[in-house]
Amino acid sequence: MYCGECGTKNEKGAKFCENCGAALEQEEERTEETVKKQEKKQPTKPRKPMSKSKKILVSGITAVVILLVVGFLLLKNSVSPNAVANTYFKAFVDQDLDTMYQCSDLDESEFTTKDRFVEYYSNDDQKDLAKSIKNFNVTEVDYSDDSLTAYADISYTTSSGTKQTTLELHKTSDKKFLVFDEWVVVLPEDDFTEDFTLYVPEGSEVDFGGVVLDRSYLDETSDGYDTYIIPALFNMEYEVVVSLPIGFEVTETIEADYYNNPTWIDFDEDSLSEEATATIEEQLKTDMNLLFSSAIGKQEWSSIADNFGSDTSDLEDAYDSLVEDVAGGYFSSALERFEVTDIRSIDSIYFEDGILEIDFTVDYKYKPVDGEEETDYDYVWFYYEMDGDQLKLVDAYSLPSYF
Repeated sequence: MYCGECGTKNEKGAKFCENCGAALEQEEERTEETVKKQEKKQPTKPRKPMSKSKKILVSGITAVVILLVVGFLLLKNSVSPNAVANTYFKAFVDQDLDTMYQCSDLDESEFTTKDRFVEYYSNDDQKDLAKSIKNFNVTEVDYSDDSLTAYADISYTTSSGTKQTTLELHKTSDKKFLVFDEWVVVLPEDDFTEDFTLYVPEGSEVDFGGVVLDRSYLDETSDGYDTYIIPALFNMEYEVVVSLPIGFEVTETIEADYYNNPTWIDFDEDSLSEEATATIEEQLKTDMNLLFSSAIGKQEWSSIADNFGSDTSDLEDAYDSLVEDVAGGYFSSALERFEVTDIRSIDSIYFEDGILEIDFTVDYKYKPVDGEEETDYDYVWFYYEMDGDQLKLVDAYSLPSYF
């Protein structure tokens, strides 16, 4: 301890300086308690008040954070399965087909385009259903175990009461607003037919609802038919035009649905155009006249076989019988001349196992060797194969045999 007057060092605890006698101040021990007392004695420095501009800045930042949080939640809810199902169903009720299309998972192809989507969902049945709905509500949304599929239950009211339906939604690999899962509505199975199968005569060109079916749709060719498979079709009517290589054309309107899958396009007498009918009638006349003139002239089959099809064993048998018939017998006169005058009617025509069967009524005139010229008619069946753009006769049944 040092004297405050002379600076002499004194013993600890002395009350007076041993050199000058001045009273000594006792040095307070700086214990933790002493330090705390001294700190308490120190006056508190007043805090500077926040400026107006700083208050505005803090308020602005707080508001922005709140808006971002609220916006995030709103955006998240707007793309949820519940919201997407609600948007889709409302669009259907309002017949807002563009919004419906945007909410759907439609895989576009030549037969599942936006135009066909609009055509299907704007047909009379769909419009009537949409108009009948008075109100609706998405009541519940359930998820699959893997959370990739959602099922939205919808309750809606019509004039006939309350009804229920369920929309299935799939989660895609894309993101909405960069961070949220994208959900799309799976179109109801009742609206589609998958793997629609069409059988047409081999070698035909097929225009299905304005789309010419190329080889990518051709599955196989067997028993004289080409088999086309269309992966998916909306369940509605399509105009189908089938053109055979020989130039015949058939136009049919078919309803694509579960009950009409598969569908066969066949030729019949009612489906032939006037031009096609005239072509067939001329072919029938030519072949029948050739058979009779050759038989009357007793020509060998080998001399005329090149005029007919590739497999003519049955036709050769029919020709051999005709040679005997026109030569005359106990109940029939030998023929000097035979000529088809008219194909009165094509009674039926159909395609089976690669063969076109034509049943027809023929008018003809004939002259026996020992008689006058006469006329008659008969019912005949001719069977043709298609050779490129030509018909080739391969069999004949019920040729006129009594004269």
